[in-house]
Amino acid sequence: MLIDSPDKYPFAVFSDVYSQSVTVNWPYNSTDALSQDESALDTIFEKHIRRLSNWTVSPTFHSFYPELAAAMWSHD
Repeated sequence: MLIDSPDKYPFAVFSDVYSQSVTVNWPYNSTDALSQDESALDTIFEKHIRRLSNWTVSPTFHSFYPELAAAMWSHD
């Protein structure tokens, strides 16, 4: 969809709406996403973000791009 309709989904607009709407639903403190030496991601965080079901977008994203709603989970 995005590639087939670049006029409908200009990168600057889409990336702004998406980045403001997306979350990986990390249930812990953000500092827990880093390893002890803070130079790499914690392995538990890596496993968490590799699960597609942990990635959701806000209802705002779905209202802006309703045709993409079926392809992305949403959060309240």
